[in-house]
Amino acid sequence: LAAPEGHLLVSSSLDRTMSVWDLR
Repeated sequence: LAAPEGHLLVSSSLDRTMSVWDLR
């Protein structure tokens, strides 16, 4: 299992990526 911190970082990055895609 990945560490919560790492999961949070990935989630944040994914959220940002999704936001960018949503803008397009």
